[in-house]
Parts: sequence; structure tokens; C-alpha cells
Amino acid sequence: MTSTYVALDVEATGMDPSRDEIIEIAALKFDEVRVIDQWQTLVRPKGSVPFNITTLTGISNEDVQSAPRFDEVAESLRSFIGNLPIVGQSPQFDVEMLASAGLRLKNLRYDTFALATILMPELPAYNLATIADRLKVEVDSSHRALADVETTVEVFRALVALLSEYDLGTLDRLASLASVSRSPLARLFSQVRRDLQRDTGTTAGLGPLAHALAQASGIGDNRGPEAVFLMQRDRPERLEPSGEPGLVDLDEISSWAKTDGLLANAFPGFEQRDEQIS
Repeated sequence: MTSTYVALDVEATGMDPSRDEIIEIAALKFDEVRVIDQWQTLVRPKGSVPFNITTLTGISNEDVQSAPRFDEVAESLRSFIGNLPIVGQSPQFDVEMLASAGLRLKNLRYDTFALATILMPELPAYNLATIADRLKVEVDSSHRALADVETTVEVFRALVALLSEYDLGTLDRLASLASVSRSPLARLFSQVRRDLQRDTGTTAGLGPLAHALAQASGIGDNRGPEAVFLMQRDRPERLEPSGEPGLVDLDEISSWAKTDGLLANAFPGFEQRDEQIS
């Protein structure tokens, strides 16, 4: 990931852009390793802040009483975002709230919710806290705009890191499917593919494990991932039933998936994953 992005979050008096008002906005300009700049403000609505929103965010009517109106900060926010891709947790809501207030943004949008559903289909839910917990990203429970965008930045980086573990062929397919469905993520998938190809020098659709197997077998990288399964292997001695059933030693089986286990010895490039031995 070598591009610059803007993580954006809006807190509002409700969830209806046609009726509710913005009370806080935060944005972080960031790249792969650092936060480049920060933009944040409270916004004074025409109406009052509902009690349930104050309970959720901690933002009270007193907090926004002396804050600027949205039209006083809109151009500053537009200038901060520029033409950069917007990253957010379901950013459609934030963009619609801004549009309803008078600031229409046509920037490319990368949705951490949508990306997480693709990369982690096993999650029980896809709210920001659940995604962050799965990725071991620390979450600030204050539910303020700046805290949310800080979490979003780390979640997005972690999701891109997961995406970078895919082989080039899979990234090609993801980009193609996303393009057919007109998802903005097609651009991200293609970008990660280019970065991976540049960093690894690999030209075929082989991931790290398949690449290691291909090199070990001498078939090379230029025959595609299917060729890995054509390599010659020594066949183990055929197992025959003994007729004496016994208990399975679960600890022994778990040890096979450890760094020094049978799988590591059998497959070059094997990496231990806690999920395999838990």
C-alpha cells in the first residue's frame, strides 16, 4: 500500500441524512506507515442534540453551542480531503450526511465493512469493533469521530496486510469480480496486486507458499499455480487398517501444525497459525 488516503467519520443527531444534522467531523490523512495530517471539528446544528446521542457520544448541547456552523467549515474540509480516496466504516452514510449539509464529494470510497466481509467471512458481525477485535486493533470506546477514524485507519491497514497475503491470481480474480459489480474495491485489489508483484518480483499467480514449493520442485514461477500440484513427490508407505481402533491424540495432531511440526518439514514456507493448533 503506497497511496495516501483520508479516513473520515461523521457524528450526527441521527441516522437519516434528510432529517438529521452533523455535530462532529474528523478526518485523518494517512499512508501505509504514518498519519500525515488531522482535521477535526464540532459542528453546531440548528436543532438540539438528542439525549440518546449525548449518551452514545458524550457530545452535549453545551459542547456544540459555540461550535461553527457546517457552512463555515465545509470548504476547509473539502480542501483537506482533496481528491484522495475516502476510507471509512460504511462511508456512504458519512458522505450522504455531508451532501445533505451541502458538501458533495465524488471521491473514490473504500469501505472497511465491505472489505472485511470478503477477507473474513467467518465473523459473526461486521461492526467496526468486531472487525478491529478480530484484527487485534485496539478500540477506543468513546464513540467520538476522531477515535473512530483512528480505529478505521488501523483496521484498513490490517485488512490491506491480509489482502497482501493473497497470490497474484486471486487478486486478479478479486479485481475482476469487483469491477463487474462496479465496486470501488476493484481499484484497491489492483493496487495491492501491483505492489505485491513489484515487491516480490513474481510474475505468475503464486502466493508465498506456492512460490516456495515451485522453487523447491524446480518448476519455476511461470507456469501458474496449478503446476505446483504436478511436481514429483515421494509417495509414503501405504497405510493399512490394523483392526485395532484407538483414541486419537489431539495434542499430537496439533503439534503437526507448529513451526517445527510435520507440516513445516513437509512444506517449504509453511507458517504456523494459532487457529490451526487451538
